[in-house]
Amino acid sequence: MLKMLRKNTKLIIWAVIISFALWGGYSVGSGLKKGSRFAGEVFGKGVPHKEFDFFYRASQIFSFTDKTIEDPEILRQIAWQHLIYSREAKARKIEVSDEEVRQRMTELLKAHGLENPTQEAYENWLRRTIRETPRDFEEKIREFIRIQKLIQPLLNQSPEPPSPEELQKQFLWDRGALAFRAVRFPTREEADAFYARVKDPKNWDVETVNFTGKLETSNLAILRTFLVHWRLSEQDILRLYEAGSNHISEPLAAKNEFVVFFITDKKEADPKEFETWKAKYLEALGRKNFAKWAMELRLRANLKDYLPGPADKKK
Repeated sequence: MLKMLRKNTKLIIWAVIISFALWGGYSVGSGLKKGSRFAGEVFGKGVPHKEFDFFYRASQIFSFTDKTIEDPEILRQIAWQHLIYSREAKARKIEVSDEEVRQRMTELLKAHGLENPTQEAYENWLRRTIRETPRDFEEKIREFIRIQKLIQPLLNQSPEPPSPEELQKQFLWDRGALAFRAVRFPTREEADAFYARVKDPKNWDVETVNFTGKLETSNLAILRTFLVHWRLSEQDILRLYEAGSNHISEPLAAKNEFVVFFITDKKEADPKEFETWKAKYLEALGRKNFAKWAMELRLRANLKDYLPGPADKKK
């Protein structure tokens, strides 16, 4: 496969991966009675086998990972994704000129040591490297440029930034950290009884040395961990953070349990890291916005895949 093609499409590598990861379930084999004529349907219109095969082959050539994708089922889903992107781009009247195709081809050939090749040298290179005719290969390049034109503005679009207060809060979740020991209890009564015995930190080791319940220990963990993993309220997390090290909390509601935390260490969020963190955070918001767009496009396309699945092929 062409490594240079991967380099030239880095702008949409993560976009393709996100969109593909969100692809989820679609209708497979739901219209096998139409299978002899169409590979499937998108946007309510049939997809001829020739069109699907075009994008399947293109997905083999234009790999978006460092390794060639060989799994036919993954290639199949990526082919559908590219086909939907292409149809959406055409519906938006996105055009690709012959000059744009020639420019991309010139870049590719130059990267492979073929600067100003003769037509014969060009055709031999295609036949030897990709096993494609010039016309077929150039049309595949045209469609991938069209797809890039569709999604690149979405990738470059800056999301509406959160308020300064919201940014500071998110920064704290990602850069503030606590090390702790924690004991879980199924009822508040049990947690209260334990807390009464250990609220003096000197008693913690005595009470937990032979403890047979749910006892956990963690090195420095970012505060977002307490939101996602422990499901603590923001107020409780801030209280833990403000209390700092050598602090034992009163029982806190976490999921369907009650937890007593012994905070053993604390790492402050460093203000010097804020601008670097902010740039990455806004970039992640942009990816999230693209993922939302890709999901909405998938739903609108209402893909119906009439091709036989793996189970059908084994019959």
